[in-house]
Amino acid sequence: MVLTARYLGADEFHIGILSALPVLLNALQLFATNLVDRLGYRRLMLMGWSARSFMLLLISPLPFFVGSLPPEYLVWGMILPIMGFSAIRGFASGAWLPWLTAVLPTNQRGNYLGREQRTMNLGAFGTLMISGWFLGENPSNWKYAIMFVLAWIAGMASVYFLHKTDDTPPTAPQGSPRRDLSQLWGAVRRTWHHLPFRRTMHFLFVYTLAMSAVPAFLVLFVKEELLFTARETLIVQGANTAGVFVTAVYWGLLSDRSGSRPLLRLADIGMILTMVYWIAAALHFHRPSFLEATVAYTFWGICTAAHAVAQVRLVLSCNPPHELTVSTTVYQLIASTSGGLAPIITGWLLKELRTGENATFGGGGFAYAIVFGLSLALALLSQILLTRVPEVKSMRTHRLLMQVAYDWPVKVLSGMVSSVRR
Repeated sequence: MVLTARYLGADEFHIGILSALPVLLNALQLFATNLVDRLGYRRLMLMGWSARSFMLLLISPLPFFVGSLPPEYLVWGMILPIMGFSAIRGFASGAWLPWLTAVLPTNQRGNYLGREQRTMNLGAFGTLMISGWFLGENPSNWKYAIMFVLAWIAGMASVYFLHKTDDTPPTAPQGSPRRDLSQLWGAVRRTWHHLPFRRTMHFLFVYTLAMSAVPAFLVLFVKEELLFTARETLIVQGANTAGVFVTAVYWGLLSDRSGSRPLLRLADIGMILTMVYWIAAALHFHRPSFLEATVAYTFWGICTAAHAVAQVRLVLSCNPPHELTVSTTVYQLIASTSGGLAPIITGWLLKELRTGENATFGGGGFAYAIVFGLSLALALLSQILLTRVPEVKSMRTHRLLMQVAYDWPVKVLSGMVSSVRR
């Protein structure tokens, strides 16, 4: 998406908007709560996942008009379908976490979430590798167009498998009255007054604000400051998904034994150290080679997998009783707000630092060092908030670190072997 937008003429602020939309419009699921309870989880997911894919077809003709239409027309011609895609997806995804919570036993959630992360990132890894090979060094317009047609085909294929899953009955009986706005607001207030949930949301808001903009702008950094080709840029992104794929199941099983909070701490420290590495590169203390960048992206993916599994598991365990749909919606609303604001603010700031009237950074990496440094500061603040998050029967972080150092290599390798055999 970022490479295509840049090809169409997008600046940093436009890329920030594009990166924010899928996250920001998750907030629309707040309006889906009544519909989720009345239609059932699977039915709403099927409707949304089918409709959203058609938005991608509207993007595929745009690369053919580069040079004949003004860039701003093309960029907004991409932003609007992504907005439609994200709005449909955001509304329908209100059924996803309640569905998982309803069907997954508590002591198996980490295991499932690890397998889910592995499966998603295996698909992403394959996509990025094939895309990198297909786009090559200097892609022409038709190659960008084909990518979005293939994305539409893959989106529609996913609906087939979703249709084959077991459904759960709607939680609201036929003919039962809908919640009005005052009742919905009352449920939100009851959810927020639940102390474990509220403290978890404080941590997740700041952490998401810190880290959600980093992946998109790292693409620009390695492409335009480190001068990687389009193929190399997609390959290092593929290394990130490979890190998730290799370790996600291990993290899921470990979180069921150790708890979520110590795993979050361990993962976040790893991501903070990786941010220090990229800040040093932006300040020209060193120039990462393609191999070094690949290793850094792989490590980032390993930490991302641990954080993602532990985060969702923690949210599912801290929900207040009897408000499952509303509480998961509030979580998604908070995550989408912070995750949507971060790339918009970062894109605007980066554009001003590099190209504004008073810009003094030119084409150097100092502007990236500033925005990455702000992300680092917020990530450190989030670790203070994490200490206030309650969790019953969680392991101490130093014990978890010792356990990971002892058994991680063997279990990860055995997990990879068993995956290949299956």
